[in-house]
Amino acid sequence: MAHRGQGIASQLMKQQHEHIKTLGFYKVRTYGRNTFKAMLITNLKHGFDIRSTFIDEKGRHKIMVEKTIDEGVLYMKAYLANGLFSLGDRFVNEQLAAAIREAVPGIALYLPQENEAINDKSAYADSLAIAQADLEMLQSSDVLIAVLDGVEIDSGVAAEIGAFSMLNRPIIGVLTDVRQQGRDNMQKIEALIRDGLENQFVYRNLFVVGLIKRNGMITSSIEEAVKAIQKLQNGEAS
Repeated sequence: MAHRGQGIASQLMKQQHEHIKTLGFYKVRTYGRNTFKAMLITNLKHGFDIRSTFIDEKGRHKIMVEKTIDEGVLYMKAYLANGLFSLGDRFVNEQLAAAIREAVPGIALYLPQENEAINDKSAYADSLAIAQADLEMLQSSDVLIAVLDGVEIDSGVAAEIGAFSMLNRPIIGVLTDVRQQGRDNMQKIEALIRDGLENQFVYRNLFVVGLIKRNGMITSSIEEAVKAIQKLQNGEAS
């Protein structure tokens, strides 16, 4: 009590942030509660922004604040959404993530399959815990990269697109299905006109497609998706 108001917390925070930068990190995040207003005020005075609020497992109201501590580098935080349980999905995710990280230096890419807590299916997490964890990562991301391949868009991916679209941040869809090809082939077009069952093209839910197009685009290859992310990092329109 006797040492309050002497700026000790502020000095310790500055030293902590300088140390964090030397370790290669560019953002710091912390959690607070309304019952500790002094600490929240200190964080806000030192450049933290409120990113989200939530109720924890003990029913307490929590506030998440975040600060960029290295403004000199164009960092980007991204979330890669796709199925992650089949061998094919995991392979695609590995290839896409590797291409993005190589082409976009400094990007903080969250790939759920790299989260051991998610992949350990011998453990237990209920639906509320899973939703909370995914929403926190989505809310802190600058861009969502969503793989749209498969028989239909993965239900989890569609939900992540819907949630992220409410943040009005860019979404880059990745649809590599080869049935996109041949759209200038008049035989295919005429066959479709004659008989709707002769549709040789891929269909994707138009509501989900519309949510992506509002603030982003749909690419047709890993290479095209990487270029779109590079443009976003450089501040260019997609």
